[in-house]
Amino acid sequence: MTEPPAEPSTGQKVPTLNSGFRLLPWTSPEGKSAFLSSDGGPLSQMADAIESIQLGMAQQLLDIAPGVLDNPGSGPEELRYTGRRLTEYLTLTLRVAVSRGQRVMAAEPDEP
Repeated sequence: MTEPPAEPSTGQKVPTLNSGFRLLPWTSPEGKSAFLSSDGGPLSQMADAIESIQLGMAQQLLDIAPGVLDNPGSGPEELRYTGRRLTEYLTLTLRVAVSRGQRVMAAEPDEP
């Protein structure tokens, strides 16, 4: 996998819409963005499945978080944990949105 310019949240360069790179829903062990230089193969299908799981987990967290955040009995550790998970899943959801948005834009025909 070649690493093109990267994503907004890390300050790395962002791949252009027509660069042929897909932002993957995971990072390298060093925390760098991962990209796929082709689409439709097994790795792309695995990325689609992981995106779906990540979005489902984000929805579950959104279903649970208000109960913790609105509960006056929630302690500082519960609130910090919930805040960390919300930040984590918002980051993952943003990555999925950027990746999908780029693929939709790249698939649209150029205007004359």
